[in-house]
Amino acid sequence: MINDKYMFDLGGNTARYKHDCKNCTYLGQFNEYDLYFCLQGGKIPTVIARFSSEGPDYYSGITSNITELTEAKCRAITRGLLISSKYIAVYLQNCYK
Repeated sequence: MINDKYMFDLGGNTARYKHDCKNCTYLGQFNEYDLYFCLQGGKIPTVIARFSSEGPDYYSGITSNITELTEAKCRAITRGLLISSKYIAVYLQNCYK
């Protein structure tokens, strides 16, 4: 069962803030953040929580426990974007009861 804490309506269908990476997949809004998933050229995937259009105004990190990044990881897993990672079991612990 999906933990309701991390499964919210995606919010707006379009991002609130400018994001300059064309490789990122928009995952929707969460609180005041725009969430993204990025494969980073197939190397190490990451998630991003952007809180303004200014270049450095975002959090990122696939192993972070910041609430917004955990939400982005859960959305990426649910959408089948994050499927191959040595950390997948750890991510799932945060998404499922």
